[in-house]
Amino acid sequence: MLLPLGFLVCLLALRPAPGAAQALRAQELFAEGLDLQFGKAGRQADPQRALERYLQAVQQDSDYFKPLYSAGFIYYERGDYANARKYLGMAISAARGVSAADEAMASTAYGGCYLKEARLQEAEKWLRAAVRLNPGLPEAHVNLINCYLAQKWVGQARKAIEEARQQAPHPIYQKLEARIAGSEGWALANPGGLRLAAIAVAAGLILVLAARFRRRRV
Repeated sequence: MLLPLGFLVCLLALRPAPGAAQALRAQELFAEGLDLQFGKAGRQADPQRALERYLQAVQQDSDYFKPLYSAGFIYYERGDYANARKYLGMAISAARGVSAADEAMASTAYGGCYLKEARLQEAEKWLRAAVRLNPGLPEAHVNLINCYLAQKWVGQARKAIEEARQQAPHPIYQKLEARIAGSEGWALANPGGLRLAAIAVAAGLILVLAARFRRRRV
């Protein structure tokens, strides 16, 4: 008997869930990677060995959000934005429908990759999505504000700051307002200056995401 084509496609798309032993091993590898990435008991951090552990964990469980996100973060720190987006994109897919908070965090980092590359339309798309998913995530708001500033949309940036203050209070918004006030006239005389400043600030915010994620452990 011939099966309908659509049914065959669905069968091919299905992936077996990891067994209990694989899932446990993936968690162990992630924990090892986290200790290697940030250092433990005063030892020097080793991001390369950490990355190896994260990729091994993904081999055990390809839908495990935490090593996917962490691998993407290490690639981001290296400036390898193509690989960063690869693993952050997989992290977004793994979190979708499971944890809006995790999806928002990965979307913020994903948009941050585009912001670093000055691909501002793509960055705005993902950062707006992150804010929708988790309005209480300050990093998403700050990176979106910086995306507006990089496009010289000062009015939208100010509006976004007011919304961010209500949804995700954080003292950094005051610094952003001061930067806007001090940069408006300067940026007019130095095209691209405000854009570069915004991109530099966005880069630092990804580090905040990493620190937040580290505290959550396995």
